[in-house]
Amino acid sequence: MKFIDFRTSKNVSIIGLGGLHFGVFLDQKETNDLIFYAKESGINFLDTSPIYGSGNSESIIGKCIKNFRKDFFISTKVGLKKKTNKEGKFGVEVYPLTKKNIIRSVDNSLKCLLTDHIDLLQLHTYDEETDLYETLEALYELKKSGKVINFGFCNYSNGGQVNNLVLKAEKVGIKFSSCQLHYNLIEKRAEYELIPALKKNDIMLLSHHSLARGILTGKYLPKKPIPTGSRADLSDRVSRWLLPDVLNFMQDIKELSKSINCSPTSFVISWLVNNENVSGILVGARDKSQLGQIIAGIDEKITDDRFNLIDQLILKNNLLKYTREMPLWFQEK
Repeated sequence: MKFIDFRTSKNVSIIGLGGLHFGVFLDQKETNDLIFYAKESGINFLDTSPIYGSGNSESIIGKCIKNFRKDFFISTKVGLKKKTNKEGKFGVEVYPLTKKNIIRSVDNSLKCLLTDHIDLLQLHTYDEETDLYETLEALYELKKSGKVINFGFCNYSNGGQVNNLVLKAEKVGIKFSSCQLHYNLIEKRAEYELIPALKKNDIMLLSHHSLARGILTGKYLPKKPIPTGSRADLSDRVSRWLLPDVLNFMQDIKELSKSINCSPTSFVISWLVNNENVSGILVGARDKSQLGQIIAGIDEKITDDRFNLIDQLILKNNLLKYTREMPLWFQEK
């Protein structure tokens, strides 16, 4: 396992196990088994949210690690709430980042997680309505009380938002450690504005949707039915991304990974591990087999010529536009 350092937390695993599935696809026992398999493999970073697992993820994690809290770095979030769309499917909307909402959400997360502090609290999305200083003052209060150790943010859409956040945060006495963004082989929009802003402000990039909601595992095949029970079967946001060009690209990636004797999952994770833009990699897994392939990718090496070959495959499959301009419906809100 490789490790990274946050501003006030050291030796955090480069792989963070996401809790989105806990309480939906995995019950308490299955989650326990997966988390302790992760722990045995060197993963100590758990990432969750009040809305993950249909609202159950934090509680399931809390029960799992209550006797091993010191062994884990726990990240959770504030700023989104779940909603149901007209078709009855799951969606999200902004939970205003007011002081009252933030304090209430964090106190509830602490209760669910059975802990007295959160290692990393992330603003889950950009809030256009709430005064930013009110948000930052709430974070400062949480810092002073010891309830939160590190701060991050997620899903910002441009460098101006990042620079404004950092500038105002410094005035309040808050430093942001990390930014969680969509970043993977087919979602590279962040390279053109957000990543330069993060580097300028010494903020780490945590890639999420590192496997593009399972698309980059190679499970979806051209001209074949979507597997029953898969995320694309349950989510329009995933199924709408399964364009012929994307699926053909994945067939090329499968051949490329086969040439170096690794799975597509391991290959894609290796691309992130060897990418200078990335500090940490957040992943979702439903079982030990999936997580094992992810872990195997840590030690794979992606050489410069393979980086160049991936770029050529993107061009070959007419994906350059999609990697630069991720459709809005594929984002968090």
